[in-house]
Amino acid sequence: SADWLRNPAKMARDWEFTSSADRYLPAQVLDIRKEDSVDTAANRFIKFALLEFLELCREVEEKHPAALSLVREAKELSAALDAALAQPFFRQLGSLSRLPLDNLTLQKRDGYREILRAWFLETKNGELVINLKRGRKTCAPFTITLGKGVVLRLHLYYERTFQMQQGATDATSYSRQFRPDYTLAIFPARFAKEQDAAEMGKIAYVHFDAKYRAENMKMIFGAVLEDDELDTEKQESKATSTYQRGDLLKMHTYNDAVRQTAGSYVLYPGSDTETKLSKFHEIVPGVGAFVLKPGRAEYRNELNKFLKDVFRHQADQFTQYRHFTDVIHSTVQEAPNEGDGLQTWRPSATCVLTYLKPEVRELCKGKRLVYSRALKDDGERSPIRIQLGNLSGAVVCPYEGGRSTEKKSLSWLASILSCEMLSVEQLRKVLRDEEWPEDRMPSTASAYLLFRLDEPSYEASRLITSIIPPGSYQAISRTLLEFANCPRAD
Repeated sequence: SADWLRNPAKMARDWEFTSSADRYLPAQVLDIRKEDSVDTAANRFIKFALLEFLELCREVEEKHPAALSLVREAKELSAALDAALAQPFFRQLGSLSRLPLDNLTLQKRDGYREILRAWFLETKNGELVINLKRGRKTCAPFTITLGKGVVLRLHLYYERTFQMQQGATDATSYSRQFRPDYTLAIFPARFAKEQDAAEMGKIAYVHFDAKYRAENMKMIFGAVLEDDELDTEKQESKATSTYQRGDLLKMHTYNDAVRQTAGSYVLYPGSDTETKLSKFHEIVPGVGAFVLKPGRAEYRNELNKFLKDVFRHQADQFTQYRHFTDVIHSTVQEAPNEGDGLQTWRPSATCVLTYLKPEVRELCKGKRLVYSRALKDDGERSPIRIQLGNLSGAVVCPYEGGRSTEKKSLSWLASILSCEMLSVEQLRKVLRDEEWPEDRMPSTASAYLLFRLDEPSYEASRLITSIIPPGSYQAISRTLLEFANCPRAD
């Protein structure tokens, strides 16, 4: 062979002098022959994974006999797997002795990579079916019923691409394309389509990335550093074009870039316990990492518990997360609008027009509170209805003018912090606590609406007679766009 010609001494041993040949000859000669073999670590893993998939199908048939369509699909898949495993190719493969999770063929090559990732999340109780194709069109849909009859829809995606789009309420990325390994969409079952839930701001995405070569949390998220260590790491990352905490940053990137994302997490075959980092007080939004190992049910149970907690959290309409996501959606679903110089951040937001007497105008602005009669000027003295709420982004716009003269807004407006209905006695007590002059106390009505305000902002005076009923001094609810479309007074 070529090796013999290059280095004959290495290819032979036990040299002895032979008198008949009058020279040294080796007693043993090494002969190297190369033969192609399919019995590789990557192929052994494929056989191992297919056998586990086959076992899963049989568990489905045994544990869910009443789910006829599911059982039929499991039987069809079992037959296909049996046929594949009976091929001569698989008979040439030995048993798997170790999990080759660091094998580049498994990680990179098409077909191998998909089976590895499917096996990584495959379960043993027949409750999860993974579609091995990529993208949005091949999601695995589920429903889950929680306490009090709340039903959620779950869509599980493998390598779904979130395209870059500018729609503020679209389920897309606002910066660049992103493709998490797995994405779980969670939304109420009253929405038949995921897109409908996304348009109404009632969806949450949870992303998972699998990191097969990570052995501990430090390899994924990096160590907790002091200030000087952080500076050193930053300089090293600039010099080497690498970053120790790249996986952590990727999770933050998913959370920020992909709209309506609730959390992003790493799955890895390490030895640590799970790590969940919540941004505020609740389970989401946040980032984290979970350990998953074959044959170790305790790790799967931790992930299972986390997902159930997320589902219950998403079903609760009274969480902080639901509040601020509703506020964000309500705010951004409308594009800002400009009317005669006033930039309205939300055109449909409520604008409460309140009449202020000359003697209390500066007091109201300085004390950041405004009061108005709570009953209409009609014969029945019916209560005034103003559309307020924690999503309205309502503002107070005070105005001046007589019953029969032009009405003009004052040159300021302010966001409403709170509104309450008080009797005249209760209102006077509040005003006295604010050191309100006694000679300027309200006295003409039995009940009032009291608005507490944020810092007043300058706004040019506008002619608003057209949007106020004639002969009225009561508070009037209009939209910011209607107010912005009124002409300026100057």
